[in-house]
Amino acid sequence: MSKKNINYLGRDFSELKNNLQTFIKSYYSNQYQDFTESSAGEMMIDLAAYVGDVLGFHMDRNLQELFSSNPKQRRNAIELAKRLGYKPKSSVSSQTDIDVYITVPSTGTIENKVPDSNYLPILKKNTKLRSNTNPSITFELIEDLNFKIDLGDSKTEKTIAETDVNGFATKFLLKKSIPIVSGETKSFNINVTTPQKYLSIEMPSDTISEIIEIKDADDNIWYEVDSLAQDTIFVDEENLLQNDPESSNDTSTVSYNLKLKRVPKRFTTHIDENNLTYINFGSGVSDSNDEELIPNPMNVGSPLLNASNKFDYALDPENFLKTKTFGEAPSNTTLTIKYRNGGGIKTNTP
Repeated sequence: MSKKNINYLGRDFSELKNNLQTFIKSYYSNQYQDFTESSAGEMMIDLAAYVGDVLGFHMDRNLQELFSSNPKQRRNAIELAKRLGYKPKSSVSSQTDIDVYITVPSTGTIENKVPDSNYLPILKKNTKLRSNTNPSITFELIEDLNFKIDLGDSKTEKTIAETDVNGFATKFLLKKSIPIVSGETKSFNINVTTPQKYLSIEMPSDTISEIIEIKDADDNIWYEVDSLAQDTIFVDEENLLQNDPESSNDTSTVSYNLKLKRVPKRFTTHIDENNLTYINFGSGVSDSNDEELIPNPMNVGSPLLNASNKFDYALDPENFLKTKTFGEAPSNTTLTIKYRNGGGIKTNTP
């Protein structure tokens, strides 16, 4: 059979129609010769050209939105950013570091005066601060400011504030830096009764910069992960052996220890084209263990491996969708969702 010459360059309606007519005249001239506008064959050619024109338009648009650095639709820009590893947010908070100063009395021997640890405070996470130049903007601490930690380290500056008549220190001035972020911490409650696979919750604001914490009625913490398939996260714990002279551990000089934690209660977040933030939970809606839902040698297999023949064991295909592989789904509880609201360029301040 002879090889047919097909032209892939004609993309609009008129070019597609002309190419179809040329193709028919070249390869099917004996079967069809009527190319008048009123003929039934010409109607079929017009329909084929119209379908090709529409398909070509949508194909070009999809490719443009997929590979272009300037997508026309915000939804497509968000999806493209996710594929490139960037997680869009509905709002971005201003961040900076501040210096906190305190004066504390001294203690110790005359030759070795040190700050009295009984007077070293802890500023808790989410403590609110305001700028003198723009008091309408609220900033918050994003971690605890603990003066007891790193007291002998370069992270905490220590100078003598007052001395007695003999020149010995009676008060110390301590300075410690801490990161802060703009925005206001808010929370709302949502009741969940029947477990639902991949439950999605819409947040009540379009200027949310982050989800701070989610707790259920039993004080269980739900952790944010990059994807529901991620079942572990890294957490930092205060090092209780820090500056312990009796500890021979090499980690006694660090403030925190990094540990790996399994998180069956987890969630992910994403935004849509309207800047609304959504929280998505997992698919584990069954109270049974995954071992009872997923086939294993104990519930199905050869009679040589089991005490009894379980070839007649009934498997429910729906069970595969109820496992906790992608995290648990909340049920019969009240979720308290704490989030940071606000941000954007208007929150910049000297």
